[in-house]
Amino acid sequence: MRRTFGLILLTLFTAMAWGQTGLATSSGWFSGIGSGFAPLYIEEIIADDQLAAGATAISPTFSLRTGWVVQHYAIYLMTEQNIYVNEAQDTSTSGLTGLGISYLVPGLNDCYLSAGAGLASKTVIGDDAFASGTGLQLGVGRPLSQHFTLEMNYSYFSLDSVAVPFAVGERETITSLQFNLLFLWV
Repeated sequence: MRRTFGLILLTLFTAMAWGQTGLATSSGWFSGIGSGFAPLYIEEIIADDQLAAGATAISPTFSLRTGWVVQHYAIYLMTEQNIYVNEAQDTSTSGLTGLGISYLVPGLNDCYLSAGAGLASKTVIGDDAFASGTGLQLGVGRPLSQHFTLEMNYSYFSLDSVAVPFAVGERETITSLQFNLLFLWV
């Protein structure tokens, strides 16, 4: 695991050092689809903010977005989903659907900073377990070519209930660090 994480960081830093512009030289509508992986940390919280349970998982991630680029800014609708199996062998999805904005930093190798917020949700597939709340995402990206972009995003979801059958918690939080490769139609 440690070696894999090191290779991913090396790939990201290499991508930051070279590449061609993508959205930085575009203006108008764009759409994108992406995939990658994310280490997740899931907390189940009971009254008085006491931790009832915590778990980690490595999850594949999938993302879709569409929006508009004007000068150094991109505003877009987005949805990002994580799929993982917990220790009870339940398959779950968690994700964020909302609005995002990116700022393409001039003079910084076409890197961009991004932020997004919206509705966070978690579903346990096969059970009637669902929770929703709010989510926030902060990230950085770097175009590799006209259509391919690497992104690293930090996500935080605060769910109003616990989407696990027979849980003792009152609410749940999920944090993740996502590494994604996006294909953009610009």
